Amino acid sequence: MPYALDLVPPWLKGYEIVLMGMPDTIFEPRNAFKRLLAAHQAWDADLTLGLFKTESPQKFGMIGLDAHYNVVEHVDKPHTTHLKWLWGIACWGPRFTTLLHEVLETQGPDIAKLNGREVVLGDIFDVALRSGLHVKGLPFEDGRYIDIGTYEDLQQAVLLYT
Repeated sequence: MPYALDLVPPWLKGYEIVLMGMPDTIFEPRNAFKRLLAAHQAWDADLTLGLFKTESPQKFGMIGLDAHYNVVEHVDKPHTTHLKWLWGIACWGPRFTTLLHEVLETQGPDIAKLNGREVVLGDIFDVALRSGLHVKGLPFEDGRYIDIGTYEDLQQAVLLYT
């Protein structure tokens, strides 16, 4: 995913803010992107993550927040964790777009080799946190997030929405 997102900047044509959701997910509330963008702009953040509760942290990138909604921790697909928020959607500005490109260009192969897997977007979030970018998290207490990438989760979505 990070390499695909790194292809986007030529199409931005002067737009500085990116809103991103994954095509194999369903999330609520309906106005989640609108709320995420408003929070991102109000916080003047470099990266803002839309957060949803989950009972299956082993399937997601999990996020820890402080009392001011600053992201202080990210763990990708932990077997066990105290974290309760998954990141499901994201909003970012030019500083994160630049960081994404620079990390993939200079550190991408090293990250993949170190982790023994492909580079995931959460790896770039980790670099953003270490680099001092302003990273916030917006919890959707009233939200729902379903990754319909598996048969079981697709069945859940069908039962909920039909």
